[in-house]
Amino acid sequence: MRVDEQGGLVVFPLKKDRESVYASPFRAEALKMIEQHCHGAYLITKDGETKSEMRTTGLDADEPLTTKRFWGLQFRCK
Repeated sequence: MRVDEQGGLVVFPLKKDRESVYASPFRAEALKMIEQHCHGAYLITKDGETKSEMRTTGLDADEPLTTKRFWGLQFRCK
């Protein structure tokens, strides 16, 4: 979470490739954090997938890559 007095950005992971972002428990937690930071009223200014992170599944470079996906909510306090 990156914030200032006017608003900020909250990023959360999408645990499964097909997980609905709107059903994610991390989204609900992120919205709660925003509400607490803004003391109630806020406006989501951007809502979308952020840069993914790719990693190998083990120490061997020949092992397949996995992609970890993230979603971001940029907001402004009212």
